[in-house]
Amino acid sequence: MRILAEGWAERGAAGGWRFMPLIDGPAADAEAYWARHAIEPAALHAPSFALPPSTAERLRREQEGLLDGSIPRNPRTIFEMNSGFHLALVQASGNRFLIDAATRLTRLRRLAGYVEIGRAHV
Repeated sequence: MRILAEGWAERGAAGGWRFMPLIDGPAADAEAYWARHAIEPAALHAPSFALPPSTAERLRREQEGLLDGSIPRNPRTIFEMNSGFHLALVQASGNRFLIDAATRLTRLRRLAGYVEIGRAHV
């Protein structure tokens, strides 16, 4: 169920599974980076872009906490804080298609991170 919820796979027509494209190497990582590079500026330029002051303040506190060490700087926390920052900017666009794309990319990057952490412990 988690795989479905994260968007890593879809149920097939005959009860099988169809796995979605994954970040499975350097080329895919570069593609994901450039997709984010296209999405985020588009979100910032959306006519409906509105970042609530409370969200901006929270994001600032989180980033400052990472910098000054008041928030633990482990790989998972750094990923969550930084991806949350970028996702919040896209969400502020109010554009459901940009939000969907950014959310999917974030989930794929999280999965790639789990794989890397797993490899480091083998």
